[in-house]
Amino acid sequence: GIESGKAIRLRQLATAVADGDVCASACALAWLGGAPRILQPKSNVGFHAAYSDENGVVRETGSGNARTGAYLNTLGLPENAAMTLMSKPPDDMLWLTPQLASVLKIKILYIDGQDSSPGSERPVSTTRQHGASNDELALNLVLANLEAAGRMSPDGYARYIEDNYAPTVSYFGRLTARAEVVAGSRRYKARWPIVSYSISTRPNVSCGGSSCEVWGDGEFSAKSPQRNAHSWGTFSFYYRIEVSTRPLIVAETSEVRQHEAAPLKRDRSLAERMQRGLTILGCEPGPVDGIWGPSSQAAMVRFNKANKSLLPSSSPTQPALDAITSPTVGHCSQKSANAHFELPW
Repeated sequence: GIESGKAIRLRQLATAVADGDVCASACALAWLGGAPRILQPKSNVGFHAAYSDENGVVRETGSGNARTGAYLNTLGLPENAAMTLMSKPPDDMLWLTPQLASVLKIKILYIDGQDSSPGSERPVSTTRQHGASNDELALNLVLANLEAAGRMSPDGYARYIEDNYAPTVSYFGRLTARAEVVAGSRRYKARWPIVSYSISTRPNVSCGGSSCEVWGDGEFSAKSPQRNAHSWGTFSFYYRIEVSTRPLIVAETSEVRQHEAAPLKRDRSLAERMQRGLTILGCEPGPVDGIWGPSSQAAMVRFNKANKSLLPSSSPTQPALDAITSPTVGHCSQKSANAHFELPW
């Protein structure tokens, strides 16, 4: 699978798993080499840890996992993606969904014959995939809910809640009718029309019978052009999912951990130039959008570590930009150091 994937990537070939087909284990590793990687609604792509078979005894192998991790790194996948894809033992399978691919930052081309652009009202699938377990169903519903909350219009998300929430929900510690949850989501969307959520690491899942709990941490961004306001930061979330017939949200709560706010319209040139430079240096600041959020701050911390400097990371500064654009600057990763870029200054 790995050698096939390398050959596919070298030739820049596309890989696709058609509706109803199963591509697992070595096949899935080869599929990852594609550019683009194509999935359809009923595609089944599965991963597990590397293993050895000695006289009929199957054992997980550390050297095999290391080789797989190195291969995934050459494809540009983040470390948490490699760890998640190899998290299942050899006799089990992690089935990849579009929502999980988004969380793990695995770029895919999802073809379902419908509009999948941002803001579209395409329903987010929560149906059972081939061999999907209760924990995967619960996790997929939570990821789909976060995606829908950010992508859909107020009317579209209201319909989503009606389809995927129980009639009565424990909502932020209070038993709440589904209609009230819809009303609350409309009020939030009216105040913050542009919202996005991102999950940097795989959430925790614990199931007992047909009830599952899902919890974790993420980043949020909320914008209101009308009020010239932008709020961003980190948050924690908790869901309880019932999966007896089909997955339904029966409890939800969240808490803002870190919060910053600023006018939406402002001079972004300094932040954008720093983000662009940090990207070139392999420090991974996230999107070059002029918004100095948690990802950009973490990238500046990585830059300071690589260059043994003590520049402020909480906000963009001219001395930091000067250091980033210095001809003798150190890179955050060897991969970026070996590459040749024309700096855009």
